[in-house]
Amino acid sequence: MQLTGAWGPVATGGGGRRWPWRLAAALLACAVTAGAALASVGTQAVQAAQDNIEVVALEGLDAIEEGRPLHVLIVGSDARGGLTEEQLSELTLGTFTGQRSDTVILASVSADRSNVSFVSMPRDLVVSDSDGGIAKLTETYGEGRDALVRVVREDLGFPVNHYVEVSIEGFISTVEVVGGVRMCLDEPLVDRKSGADFDAGCQEFSPEEALAYVRSRRGGLGDFDRIERQQQFLRAMLARIVDLRLLLDPGRLVGVAEEVSSQVTTDDQLSISRMVALAQDLQGAVGRGIEMVTVPGYTRSLDDGGVTKSFIVPYGPGLEALQEAVRAGEPLPSRGTSEERRETAVGVWTAGLSGAGVVESTLVWGGFQPQVLGVGELDAGTTTSVIALPGNEEAAGWVAAHLGAPIVNAPTGVELPDNVDVLVVTGDDAGSWSLPNT
Repeated sequence: MQLTGAWGPVATGGGGRRWPWRLAAALLACAVTAGAALASVGTQAVQAAQDNIEVVALEGLDAIEEGRPLHVLIVGSDARGGLTEEQLSELTLGTFTGQRSDTVILASVSADRSNVSFVSMPRDLVVSDSDGGIAKLTETYGEGRDALVRVVREDLGFPVNHYVEVSIEGFISTVEVVGGVRMCLDEPLVDRKSGADFDAGCQEFSPEEALAYVRSRRGGLGDFDRIERQQQFLRAMLARIVDLRLLLDPGRLVGVAEEVSSQVTTDDQLSISRMVALAQDLQGAVGRGIEMVTVPGYTRSLDDGGVTKSFIVPYGPGLEALQEAVRAGEPLPSRGTSEERRETAVGVWTAGLSGAGVVESTLVWGGFQPQVLGVGELDAGTTTSVIALPGNEEAAGWVAAHLGAPIVNAPTGVELPDNVDVLVVTGDDAGSWSLPNT
């Protein structure tokens, strides 16, 4: 069924074909699975898949060190070039021409290959451009793949050993291969801009419906809500792959590999044989689950060459803590589910220091329920700190992980505020991050 609105077709029960461009990481999951299958079917299949992959030379990648964590930058491009005339006539793509990085995720693998984590990067993160000005992360891809790798490494501080880019056909092919993905929605989702029209409850998503779901920015948090949906869908996709026991069906997996390899671009050091080895190492980690987080940040209107635009500015201490864990290949601490964050009331004491507004905004865009309570009885000094009120120690851990802040005990004799689950006391580091090249 298909409805037509001001933004074009709306995906409902089994809708018309929509454009697959949003969830590059799902394809990585299939690539990992397919790599294991190729290991069992011989060199001829490996070579066939290798021949399908587009390979590019990239400058600036970090050297791969034996016994060290591995970091793969996964990019989904929104370039229109691969679409057929039929697809172009059916899809609502807007007037944008050229190409941008529509999905940017860093997959971080621990040195012993026992842990995998995904770090999602919002499209509107502020980074530097080649002229010394500022740009949105999504725009950087238009300057070339090397430029995107550069800002992820230099501006955002994440190591990048390998690069994987997925074509616009990749998403839909992946969902088709696994036969759809089962999703459970807590509430209805209607978004004519993305084509989403779903009731609450559990349902099987076709490729078109899956695309409409992960494209949606419906909600008060915009792109952060969309990233949350992408991560929820990716978890469901991984569960589907595990449930189907694809690793036990080499014949089917060869077909997956053929579908995947023709829609992937990699750096010239990431061969199929290396994917096979990595796939074998990661089977257990994928089965145990993958922690997925988003770079913490807050919105700001900034001047970009005389034009005021809305950007997302990374929250300094939170980004630095995330950088440190990723570089070390450590498991990322949980930030809680979106529902758990929504139910966490956070009070913010300023201690007379600036930065309370930045902390509050970072928590809001992270999905928490913060409230600035004014000057409190505690002075955090140089470092913003988190205090867990009795019975809310786990929630304090979610807040601390998002802010990159330590959890401390409340001093005796201090009267803590009522009606909050977690208390944040701002320090000198709140809002300390500076824009690139400024």
